[in-house]
Amino acid sequence: MENMRLIDFLLVIVSAALGWGGKVIWDSLSELRRDLRAIEVDLPKEYVRKSDWDRATDRVLAAIRELKQDIGDRMDAIWRKIDGKADKE
Repeated sequence: MENMRLIDFLLVIVSAALGWGGKVIWDSLSELRRDLRAIEVDLPKEYVRKSDWDRATDRVLAAIRELKQDIGDRMDAIWRKIDGKADKE
């Protein structure tokens, strides 16, 4: 009979430990779900979508290409004027 009480006591201890571990895991998962919901809400406010970023950088790159072409054209005109100077040998 004494062995049965010892086994019962050990089962109670193991059950309590498993219950406590299960509760800790459940609470952690609940907190993780809350954090994920908060991230889903804040994500569009904090970060830029890739498609929006690509569109914005495409405009900037197009403007840089236009400026590069314009500067190149002006430099060519300047070099032509320098080559055509009368005092040049």
